[in-house]
Amino acid sequence: MKLKKYIPLILIALILILFALFSQKIGFHDSSEYITFAKNFAGIKNVDLFNTHSIVYPALISVFLKIWPSATMLKLVNVGWIFLISLVLFFWLKDKRAFLLFAFSPLTWFVSIQTTPVLPASFFFLVAYLFLKKEHIRYRLFYSGFFLGLAYAFYDPMIFLIAIFVLTYFWDKKFYLVFSYLIFLFIGVLPRLILDYAVFNMPFYSIIRFFGTNMIISLGLYEGASTLHILNNLSALLIIFIISPFLFRLYKLKFAENKKDVVFLAISGILILVRTAGFKYFLIATILLIYLAKVLSKREIKWHCIISIFIIIWLAAGFFTYTHEIDIQKDLAEITSEFEEIDYLVTGTYEAGYLASLSWEKEPYFAWYEDFKAKADNQTHLTGYDFGFDSDLALRDQLIISANFKRTNNRTYENSIFV
Repeated sequence: MKLKKYIPLILIALILILFALFSQKIGFHDSSEYITFAKNFAGIKNVDLFNTHSIVYPALISVFLKIWPSATMLKLVNVGWIFLISLVLFFWLKDKRAFLLFAFSPLTWFVSIQTTPVLPASFFFLVAYLFLKKEHIRYRLFYSGFFLGLAYAFYDPMIFLIAIFVLTYFWDKKFYLVFSYLIFLFIGVLPRLILDYAVFNMPFYSIIRFFGTNMIISLGLYEGASTLHILNNLSALLIIFIISPFLFRLYKLKFAENKKDVVFLAISGILILVRTAGFKYFLIATILLIYLAKVLSKREIKWHCIISIFIIIWLAAGFFTYTHEIDIQKDLAEITSEFEEIDYLVTGTYEAGYLASLSWEKEPYFAWYEDFKAKADNQTHLTGYDFGFDSDLALRDQLIISANFKRTNNRTYENSIFV
């Protein structure tokens, strides 16, 4: 009888493992950045690293890659967070309805194998939220603050949700509680600051890079990027069905009894939709399913599961039929066997990280075309930005703030070929 109770958990664990074993795709948005960092930490150093995000998740993944350096291990680590969220819903929250909604949510399976810090951030954010709600737990606010800070340590954009979270749930609290909460939130962020200091000799390095990149995008200086992604990706509106085909039933939630929750979910949901317009980012809103479980009938939950199976097949079928990355790996193997004396593979613009993420060998080294060209042109900087301020008045001088990205090596790129 006890084993029968855990059958749902055993089934989701088995299916997650099968997803990791048989899916063919590892390249998703920003994934090459995290993968190359993780491989570098694990000892596979085959490319100069590009960094604009926290490196906490790659550092954690590297622990497992040292055991088994492979794409399968990458995906097993990723799906592990889905299982941890399932455990929280099943054992701690003891909400079988919310567990079922999450287990059959198309979003769950769409994000499951992606190498993204959204996964650990979603887990720690959920834990922080539940601690906030569990009023019978002593020091619950301190635990909540710590895990909320840990969510940010993994994933930069969490800072915006944290701001909304704190303003929503603490606007009417006494100052000492808010201050104490923020102190423990900072303690949760410390692992990131310590890691940045150990790797970059600067505790705020990745934070500066993240906000610097976002400032460049906001000022329109980064070609092809925008702060309003929803304008270029209206298909993101399908998230209403990707989370659950019955998400619209949340209108039945009593606003008076859940005022703060509705306000937080509404504001954060709109922010994620407008700013990112990507399905994976909504995994942070797992709490939507917790509230949806309160308003759906058994019949509706059953139909949620049935309809979601077809949406999951539509979303994730490509993960198992995708052959492009396999073809690239075969090509790379042929190239390296044919040109055994080659030291560098010079890649196309912005492709070095992606190609290096598909190779599990230390040699040859993948070179960024930008760096190759800078060396050929005898330049010391890869790129730079000038931020000027125009004035209607006749000033003596003009204020210009500059940012430059300097080459970190002086490679000559002998014994190299283009791929």
